[in-house]
Amino acid sequence: MEDSAVKQPDLKQSDVKKEAPVVKQLYRLNIEPRVVDQLTKLASRTGEPKTRLATRLFTEAVMTFKPPVRTKRA
Repeated sequence: MEDSAVKQPDLKQSDVKKEAPVVKQLYRLNIEPRVVDQLTKLASRTGEPKTRLATRLFTEAVMTFKPPVRTKRA
């Protein structure tokens, strides 16, 4: 009995489309109603979906956060 599997052509690395990085949902945040209202206003002004806008703003806040410098007590 012959193997009926179709042989895939050999592809060079340059032929393979670069894949987007894996995105993983890590948190479900509880957000105050006033923040949701502000997000809705921003989304309507920019035309960007709320989820995408929230993800972008959260990512930007986390990536630019710098903890305060600790001072030594005397």
